[in-house]
Amino acid sequence: MTFTDQKIDRYALVFFPFILLLISNYLTNVSKRVLTISLGISLLFLGYVIYTYHPVYSAYYSPLFGGTGSALDTGIYDNSGEYFAQAALYLNTKGRDVYTYVPNGFSSFDLFYKGNTQRERTNETNYVVTSYDMQRLNPVDSVCTILDKSFGSKEHDIVYVWRCLYP
Repeated sequence: MTFTDQKIDRYALVFFPFILLLISNYLTNVSKRVLTISLGISLLFLGYVIYTYHPVYSAYYSPLFGGTGSALDTGIYDNSGEYFAQAALYLNTKGRDVYTYVPNGFSSFDLFYKGNTQRERTNETNYVVTSYDMQRLNPVDSVCTILDKSFGSKEHDIVYVWRCLYP
């Protein structure tokens, strides 16, 4: 389901009951030892995914196709607002008089941010929040080049908070 950049999960939901039925039918016919091993492997994999991607599990891409790293390298990673909440909560600690420009992911960021959000960068802008997938389209300008903090999974940074310094 994570092979393409299309949101096919909403169309594939219809197949889940049939897939679960086939899997449950198989598991009722195997020995208890195989069932225990299968359950153990599944729990270990679930623990790995939870540890690696917490708190945003929607950033998970199947390891069969190279995982998140491959999705980032090939340009199919689609950041639908993941990690913008963490960036907003971080910037809330800076105070309410902070001006933040968010070129992409504005709606995901603005829900959690208590400071001043800007639609365009001005000379009052203190921080710029960008996302890895959108950075290819909208790079950070020469004024906001100091990386203040980044957010993402334990393996990959996705959302960046850049501090602006004016000459």
